[in-house]
Amino acid sequence: MLQLTNERDDECVWLESSGFTQRFMWNGKMSTKDRLVQWGANVGTGCMFCSQAESQEHLFFLCLYTGHIRRLILQRLHCYKANQGVSIEQQWCTDNLKGKCLRKRIILLCFTTTVYRVV
Repeated sequence: MLQLTNERDDECVWLESSGFTQRFMWNGKMSTKDRLVQWGANVGTGCMFCSQAESQEHLFFLCLYTGHIRRLILQRLHCYKANQGVSIEQQWCTDNLKGKCLRKRIILLCFTTTVYRVV
């Protein structure tokens, strides 16, 4: 867990990286609309942000709306990269976010939190 405190010592905000959610996402197990339809659910297949067909690849990596949010967050951390598909993103995280450097941990936390909040 990462503890961030504000100006008042008696208030803390706790942020927890969800390894469970991240493993689900990397393994293609998120309950996106395309998977729900395969399971027989009667749901529309359009992305809730841009109306294109929703899949895990689209929702987390290719959607213009969620991609824009990710880019804004990463730019604030001086990390400039294009949004790409799940396998390329996973390889980028594996190659670039190893170690205990605070900046790397914050970037990984932002990535994981973005995935968690979109779901």
